[in-house]
Amino acid sequence: GGIAGLACAATLSKSDKYIPTVFDTGRLRPGGRCSSRLPGDQGTKDGASKSQILDSIVIDHAAQILTIPKGKGFEAFEEQVRQREADGVLKKFPDGSVCDIVDGKGGESFRLKKVNGEMWYGNGGMSAVPQAIASGKNEFRIEQDAWVSPGNGVKFNGDKGRPLWRVQRNGKPLGTFDELVIAHNGKCADRLMSKTPARKLHSLLRTNFAPTVPKWGGKRKALNS
Repeated sequence: GGIAGLACAATLSKSDKYIPTVFDTGRLRPGGRCSSRLPGDQGTKDGASKSQILDSIVIDHAAQILTIPKGKGFEAFEEQVRQREADGVLKKFPDGSVCDIVDGKGGESFRLKKVNGEMWYGNGGMSAVPQAIASGKNEFRIEQDAWVSPGNGVKFNGDKGRPLWRVQRNGKPLGTFDELVIAHNGKCADRLMSKTPARKLHSLLRTNFAPTVPKWGGKRKALNS
């Protein structure tokens, strides 16, 4: 799920070979870390909000700024960004309006240092980006509020001649699929694929949470905050 799952599904759907299904954990809309809390969203189980402030503003949950990486290989991404800007999905920050907070000078506790370069934000929240992908001309399904457990959410039921993957949520089947794409972070991707026969792929996903990497490199990708 998330922005990676949506982008993958949108790309695959351009082919006549696939009609993808995206399983997204978002309760109200897709996007993952590129999602927003919008005015009027139900914040509690009973639907009643406990904060008038939250009910009146847009809050981006994680991603707040979009930039285009420098160097070769990002031409297609740049084309998408500028098209989203032209469509009104993205808006560009005015020059000098984005700053880093750095140590102050002359007795100041901190100071603002302007950040140069092109930067964009979602028009009405960063959730505008996944919403634009989901509502585009691409043909794919979205299963909302679908948590596929890393423990037993994925099971391989086929064979080499006909690979079949069963996906379930809380023991309830969500469907059987010919191909499976894990658009997830390292920790959950590791657990999702740990009980499948795709051992060579799984060996690339294995992770370890630690502040340092062994001198000899280790056999797992080190993740830390």
